[in-house]
This record gives sequence, C-alpha cells and structure tokens, in this order.
Amino acid sequence: MKKLMLLIGVWILSQMGLNAQTSPFQLELEPFTISSLPGLHSYAFTQHNGKWLILGGRTNGLHGFQPPFAFPLASQNTNIYVVDPVLQQSWSVSTASLPQNIQEHIASSNMEGVRIGNYYYFIGGYGFSTPANELITFPNVTAIDVPALINAVVNQLPVTSYFRQITDPNLALCGSRAEVIDSTVFLVFGHQFDGRYNPHNMPSFTQVYSNQIRKFNISDNGTVFTINNYTSITDTVNFHRRDYNLAPQIFPNGASGITAFSGVFQYAIDRPYLNTIDITSSGYTVNNNFEQLLSQYHSALIPFYDSTAATMHTLFFGGMSQYLYDINNVLIEDTLIPFVKTISLVSRNSNQQIEIRVPYEMPGYLGSNMEFYRADGIDAYDNGIIKLTEIDTGKVLVGYLHGGIEADYPYVFMNGGGNSWASDKIFKVYITKNTNTGLMVPASGINSFSYFPNPVKDELTINFELASKLHINCSLYDTTGKLVSLFENSMMPAGKNRLIIKTYKLPAGVYTMSFNAGGAFKNVPVVITK
Repeated sequence: MKKLMLLIGVWILSQMGLNAQTSPFQLELEPFTISSLPGLHSYAFTQHNGKWLILGGRTNGLHGFQPPFAFPLASQNTNIYVVDPVLQQSWSVSTASLPQNIQEHIASSNMEGVRIGNYYYFIGGYGFSTPANELITFPNVTAIDVPALINAVVNQLPVTSYFRQITDPNLALCGSRAEVIDSTVFLVFGHQFDGRYNPHNMPSFTQVYSNQIRKFNISDNGTVFTINNYTSITDTVNFHRRDYNLAPQIFPNGASGITAFSGVFQYAIDRPYLNTIDITSSGYTVNNNFEQLLSQYHSALIPFYDSTAATMHTLFFGGMSQYLYDINNVLIEDTLIPFVKTISLVSRNSNQQIEIRVPYEMPGYLGSNMEFYRADGIDAYDNGIIKLTEIDTGKVLVGYLHGGIEADYPYVFMNGGGNSWASDKIFKVYITKNTNTGLMVPASGINSFSYFPNPVKDELTINFELASKLHINCSLYDTTGKLVSLFENSMMPAGKNRLIIKTYKLPAGVYTMSFNAGGAFKNVPVVITK
C-alpha cells in the first residue's frame, strides 16, 4: 500500500519567520478504504471498544444551491454503520424498521451529539420530516444505547429497542457543536434552518441563528431521560456562528473547557469570523488577540496536550479557508472561501497563541466535515484530548480520519465548476514525538513598534522593526470586538518597515488595532476623528 507521508519535522519554514528548534511531532497519514462503507459526511458518530458507530449524514457531495437540488432526500444516509478499522470491516442495518419519528431524525445531517456513559444523545439536525412535509431542523433528542446497538448491528439483530426520543424546541439546532463540561452539556452556537435552501434568500426557507450557548443536564435511568437545568447565554455580536470547529481544551491556567474556532457568517458580509472563543463552566472569553486564518469551517481535528510543557496543540486537516498559501509560499486571502489542502496547527501556552501551517498538504481537497476517531488504547483525558506526554517514543498510531466532502476543484459551488462527492477514504494517523513537544515560538519578532498620529483622521503611520522575515497581519476591531478592517496581510522583510493605513473612510470612534508579526502581537488603542 502506498503511503502518503506528511512529515512535520523541520516544518518551521523561513518564510514563516519561525525557529526550527522546536517541533511537537512528525505526522504520517496512511490511506485505505473499506469497500463496504460508502462515502459519508456531516454525520453523527461515537466509538466503543475500538469500533465506530455512524448515523445520519449525507452520501452526496456539497449541497446544491437551488431548492430542487439542495439536500435531495435520496442522498440522506438511512443506514446505521459499525466500523472496525483494525479488521477493515463494516456492518450495516437499515433504519426502516424504526418508528418514523426516530427513523427520520437519525437520517438528518449537521446534527449535534454528546456521549455520556453508554448513551449517545443525537441532538437536532437538518432533514426531511413527513409530518411537516418539508426539510426542517428537528426539535428532538434521540438517546442511543451504544454498546447494545453496535452488538445488534454486527450480529444483524433487531435494533428498535436501543432508541428512545424526546422533543425539546430549545434543542432544535443544526450547524452547532456540543461538548460536556463538568457533567453539563454545552450546545454552542448554530442555527435553526427550516425549508429548502436557496442562496438568494427567496421565501423557501427560514433561518434563525441561536446567538447562544445553551446549557443543560441530561437525567437518564435507562428507561426515561429528561432535559434539566436548561439555561442560555446570549451574545448577538460574537455568537453568530455555525459550521465551525469546537475542540476540548486545557487552558494555560490548567482549567478544562472548549474553544470555538472561527465559524460563519459575519452579519455584514459573507466572511467567516477569524477570532476564537474560549468557554468554561463559569463563562466565556472572546480572543481578539488571535486570528485563525487557515481553517474556518468544520473539519477533522485532533487535540493534544503536553503536560510537561503545559502546551495545548490543536491540529486541523484540510476543509475550507479564507486564507491559503500560493505557489510562492505567500499567504493570500481568497474571499470565495475555497476548499483547501492545508494542514495547520494552533498552539498555545501561558505566553502566547500561534497558528502554523504544516508545509505539506492533504492528498486532495479533503477535510470538510471529515471526522477523527481516536485509536483504541491511546491515553486521553476524559474530554478526549490526547495526552501527548504519555505517547510512547517511536511511530504510534493515534487514530483515523474518515469521510467528509472531497472535491476535484477548490470552488465547487455556485458556478465555480468541478465536482464534489462524499469521501469514503480513511487515513491511519501516526505520530512520532520529537524531543521538544512544547510551543513553537516565533523568532524574536517585533524589535520596535510605534504609530502616529493618535487620534488620527485620514492616515495612520506604523513604524516597526522585525528581527527576521515575518508574516504581518494588521487588523482593526471596534469596541464590540467585531473585525472592522484588515489593513495588511503579507510577508515583510527583516529590518525597519513602514505601513501607511488609510482611515478616512472609517467612522469616528475608539478602536483596537491588532498587529501580528508571526505570532508576536501588539494590541493598541486607536482613536479616529472626523
């Protein structure tokens, strides 16, 4: 079998202005397929004793953009799949024997779900409802007995008794993500979408973003389950997001929580958010001093934590991105948000948070709505973060990547051309730890920095000196944390540099300018007058 080698060894390119002295691990992807498992994406999944359980999702590629072709019913996944990646075997049963309400719910896509004990709770999702005679966001939670269902599918036994369902309109969301923190379920962001998709906002659908983090507990005695202690946090400025990545994290202070990475769409323009939001049991923090440029839609990801270096790493595979590197290895913006082959790493410790591109690529336009399964036996925290410190030396299988949308062209939407399909590819993911698994730090970064005048009316001058060639990103945020303008996004040479920022078109007010030089930040106030 031909292996795709993606080495993250000396991956700190000079074009990125980073030292080559530290690198957490080498990465190797080995592709294979399971002939009996079709291509799938946007599905629900969990695992038990080395086997995967897959429900719902879609068997076609990127959705169509007109009502007759958007989310065709024939492309809903109406089978339940169990996969054994070691034996490279899968089993399936049809959902046809299930009651209609359960059958239609678990055939939906872009749902949310959490695993608590033996039960997987399948929440929301977008799919066809016979009572509504329409595509809707389901206001349901379906509880699934995971070990029992896996056994039934493998042995081709009846499955109906392993499903229970309740209705709760508060949980009617899709494009959201869910995680458990301290026994409380956090249902984060997302939207309620009912009707047939139409990009021109014709009256074929309704769409309401939640703008919320919804929190609740699930009480389950094995026969009856209920939703208790429901509360919500609303932030109409920062929470207006869907179809993003939510990853468990261990924060620099040692607390556990989750981070929402990027997501779509901003209010005034069809662009993703670039900042991130940290969420704990006690609240949330919007990170306006960091921009994630290389992964804006939901994709496969792997969280690692190095307890020795107190460093969190989150690795993202492919997907769709507003920024990518051209053939000259220069970071460029593409406002069409294409499919990309990029692999990127976001790392942070108590000093800083940085994003680094892996200088090798996915073997195609892969990763969007792909999922990661941790290998059986890999040591992880209760929230699923892999314990990087505990991984053995040498080459270690940490898990698998599966499914997602695959394309033969970056712009497979509207009139962009090309084709997309549900991928049936599976990749074994191996890592080999390097000696230093801590944060990759930028070279000395910004040696000097000044700007004038302030207050400013028409034109702001920024003078700065770089220790080495670095990528510069200069952005302006309003008092709510909303990105107002991206002034500069390019490579700059070592030595003294100057930027001239035009401000005459911006409204008067107080702003924060974020100046990022290869991961070294300057966040300074700017007052614009008229």
